Amino acid sequence: MIALDDNIEDHPKFVGLSNDAFSLWVRCIGYCRRNHTDGFVPEQAALMRARCRTPKMAISELLRPSPGAHDKAPLWREVPGGYEIHDYLEWNPSTGGGGGEGERKRRGKRSGVGAASEGRG
Repeated sequence: MIALDDNIEDHPKFVGLSNDAFSLWVRCIGYCRRNHTDGFVPEQAALMRARCRTPKMAISELLRPSPGAHDKAPLWREVPGGYEIHDYLEWNPSTGGGGGEGERKRRGKRSGVGAASEGRG
């Protein structure tokens, strides 16, 4: 479940966002929650969730600081392999995923190899 503040449309970080960028931001929060990534969004996952004609434009909006916001941090920041959602863990519980643990576990289950064999268990 994704919980959003009922005043989100008036928050300075969101007022200037296009619908494409806003919906991408929401879809990627859902991706992070389902995949237990603690706020990490692989680049390919972001592109697949941008249901618009210009996905890179929507992503670039999320990477820029919002002009009217007190906190000048953008909603996303670029990290190796993708993007990190700003303050994700302040608003969502940590799953201990650290950027993809859930996906590694799923791959391990499919291949018969568990997290313990990766030195994590």
